[in-house]
Amino acid sequence: MNYYWIKEHETSRNIIQPQLPGTSQIWAEKKPLLIKGSVVGVNENIRFLSFYQAVAMSKAFLITTCLWNIWNEAQRVGRFRPCAFGYIPKRDIRPYMLIMPTILEALHEDTEYFKNGDIRRICLKNSKIGSYKVFAVRGEVQISVIVAEDVLEETFRNGITDFRYEQIDRKE
Repeated sequence: MNYYWIKEHETSRNIIQPQLPGTSQIWAEKKPLLIKGSVVGVNENIRFLSFYQAVAMSKAFLITTCLWNIWNEAQRVGRFRPCAFGYIPKRDIRPYMLIMPTILEALHEDTEYFKNGDIRRICLKNSKIGSYKVFAVRGEVQISVIVAEDVLEETFRNGITDFRYEQIDRKE
């Protein structure tokens, strides 16, 4: 089975960016949380993304409830918290989920890093993946979401394509 590294879309123009709280605020309660967004290059065509990368302070990924349903059906996705995410000036608020997938110690020694510690190319240890279809790996600096090929295909079948993905190498 092939696996893919899910990444946030590169375009930031007219994209609503979440102002995520710190980790303790995210996981302290279970009731839904309001996450405000800000926009660079504001105009009438603001857009939401389906997947927002975890940032250093929050260490949680922000995904649409539609994407959450697909991933959670394939594999229980670790920690999660419902939230409302939106751009208040436009009165556009949508249901999202804050998630932290199960983190596997599955990075192979052939994983490559940039000088700042971010992951350049992921290589996974086959023996550590098991039957997981949605999980995360922790690099020196960041946490990265990995999904199995069938989960990625189901995501595409549901019309969710506003993220980047990269196939991952695997070794023993």
